[in-house]
Amino acid sequence: MTLLETNAVRLTYMGQVHNLKQIEAGPEAKYSDGWMVWALTGDVWTLRDVSVKDQPKDVAQHCVLQTSFPPAETAQSTITGSIRLPKGLALPPTAEVVVELRDVFLGDAPSPALAESKMSLGKPEGPIPFSVSVDPSKIDAKHPYAVEVRVLAGGRLRATNDKQYLVLTQGNPNQVDIVLVKVPRTVAKP
Repeated sequence: MTLLETNAVRLTYMGQVHNLKQIEAGPEAKYSDGWMVWALTGDVWTLRDVSVKDQPKDVAQHCVLQTSFPPAETAQSTITGSIRLPKGLALPPTAEVVVELRDVFLGDAPSPALAESKMSLGKPEGPIPFSVSVDPSKIDAKHPYAVEVRVLAGGRLRATNDKQYLVLTQGNPNQVDIVLVKVPRTVAKP
């Protein structure tokens, strides 16, 4: 059984779960975790055991790709909360606040944004409320999701969160209060 993700496949074989990352794209797609390779040749998927160096062994041929696991818990589709700006950060009212929901399933890979909300900063007095909605069909209850916030002024990043705020699945809430930190301005060298 497999779950096809963006650039990843979760495969269960002989009772063991393998999280495979895409190593080749296109008509000859391949996914691997260093122990197993899930490869497509033409219309045929093959599973190879590559745990012994230079001795790959086909363990399953003519495999069928299943695009989702059996239904799991239903995830909520709206994230709400508040954003606290860093003290002493001077920003124009035209500064833009970008709130994104990201799938952080593959911790060492770029996290795809599933939903985004943008708003002008204005002249906030206290925490800034936000709401981000996501299509529930994009949520996999087995994946962790995090909210990322960026404040941009004049095209420059001025503030962001420096810790992960998990939401929606795996017992995490759909409401979160986010504290931002200043991003130091870089000084151009003469």
